[in-house]
Amino acid sequence: MPTTEETQLQLENVSWEAIIDSIQQDKCIICIGSGLYHENNVRLEDQISQYLEGFKEQLKIRLYDDGWIHYLPGHNVIQPWVKIKEFYNQPFPTAQRIINKLVQIPFHFYISATPDQKLHKSF
Repeated sequence: MPTTEETQLQLENVSWEAIIDSIQQDKCIICIGSGLYHENNVRLEDQISQYLEGFKEQLKIRLYDDGWIHYLPGHNVIQPWVKIKEFYNQPFPTAQRIINKLVQIPFHFYISATPDQKLHKSF
């Protein structure tokens, strides 16, 4: 995760006029991914893992550091899915602030690679 100073330096090197021109000419696409959900510098995969940790025996799953889930013998596929859905339904203040700003920009095309409906609901 870049520091605030590194991020500021990166932003200073951006050609904002070129970006604004591209937006006005409908030549830009907004792509949203899991990086949007960093809360307190914790990756989304780590947040999900922490959330599911308390349920792993009940759900009969094994959790991996990279965010993958392994179903153990006797599992029920629906129960982990319900817990993950509960996870995504909780508030994500940082992500929501960013989404609220993005939907105000007049883009003609958005791609969301996140498994939730926060962007859709924000429109």
